[in-house]
Amino acid sequence: MLLLVLISNYVKLDEKVRNGIQFISNLYIPIIVAMASIQNVAGALRGGWVAILGGGLAVVLSFLLVPVVVNLGKPSTKNRGVKA
Repeated sequence: MLLLVLISNYVKLDEKVRNGIQFISNLYIPIIVAMASIQNVAGALRGGWVAILGGGLAVVLSFLLVPVVVNLGKPSTKNRGVKA
């Protein structure tokens, strides 16, 4: 990947080739993240029930906090309709 970036910066290339290199570089990080996440799941499965329980608990708590976070952005309805 580094070689492609260096070539595209220092060598005169056709516009189509530059666009292709840019496309590949845009895909590089998501592919690496996906590969790392697969390894994390495999490691957690080998790690035993504590790792699985910890990950599941984090997901459940995150789902439970969604309504709390949504309500943080709403304006308060206590003083509506009251004139000062």
